[in-house]
Amino acid sequence: MILVFLEHKDGTVADVSLQALTLARTYADGAPVDAVACVSGTQGGVVPGGAAVEALHLAENDVFGSHAPAAVAQSIVELADRLSPTAVIAAGNEIGNEVMAHVAAKLNLPLGANCVEATPGDPARVTRVRWGGSLLEEAALHAPVKLLTVQPHAVAA
Repeated sequence: MILVFLEHKDGTVADVSLQALTLARTYADGAPVDAVACVSGTQGGVVPGGAAVEALHLAENDVFGSHAPAAVAQSIVELADRLSPTAVIAAGNEIGNEVMAHVAAKLNLPLGANCVEATPGDPARVTRVRWGGSLLEEAALHAPVKLLTVQPHAVAA
């Protein structure tokens, strides 16, 4: 199972998260793809729409109404501990990269940031953007749970 962190606003999933979901589906190669969204009580329990997934897990707390990357990361870590995904994927924008950096630190795992392609395996093979897009790096990601962010606008939603 693959877990995708969905960013949302006003009940709609952010386009960069839909792009991450597309890469996750390719990476999953038929395995289930679940998603996690963090909502605050001030959002009235709005469930983000627009992303077809096997299961949508909601973490609800008032702290999610403001910028709280460490809290979001803790929710993802706790869910990952329960679900045992083979990979956790998020958008490679400012929010996704910051949240996933916290997840990587909490789990003591490497993070493959700004990926444009990913192939499952042990190790996983990733192609990622480096040096502001002037270089594509091919790398191997050795970890029991692969942590990836997806370069914005590199994968069609």
